[in-house]
Amino acid sequence: MWRDATPLVGSHSEVFPIIRFARRLERYLDTVALSVLIGSNVGSPVNPANWRKTTVQGDDGPIERWEYVSPAAENGHLKPLQDASRERHANANMQQAVRIALNNPARLSQAFAAAAVKWAQEVKDKPTENETEQWMREEAIVTCGTLRPVRPRVP
Repeated sequence: MWRDATPLVGSHSEVFPIIRFARRLERYLDTVALSVLIGSNVGSPVNPANWRKTTVQGDDGPIERWEYVSPAAENGHLKPLQDASRERHANANMQQAVRIALNNPARLSQAFAAAAVKWAQEVKDKPTENETEQWMREEAIVTCGTLRPVRPRVP
């Protein structure tokens, strides 16, 4: 009977997204498992010791509210994850800004063009998580070399 069953995954195009999802899930579960090992109440948002009162400016004046403050053990665990995420987001933001500048040269400045070229030189040899990210990065790097700020016409 099992021979008649259709396979769960039929082609390579279906396999790779599943593998990527499994890897992300594995990283998440590692994070959750470590937070459980650190202690059930240490990093828990329900622990009153992890909250403090702060004052923020609202439309009608100052408002008191509670703010979650991560304990040192939680910060130590999350810092590498946040750092990795920060770099990935910074790269994605620069790639998007380069595409926008290519499509709308009026928004391009000399300072941005210089920053884009510097970024391209820094990331050209750094690894990416997957082929799609690599392709997008390479496209942005090549585009950086073509960016030329538009100078305003003097009448």
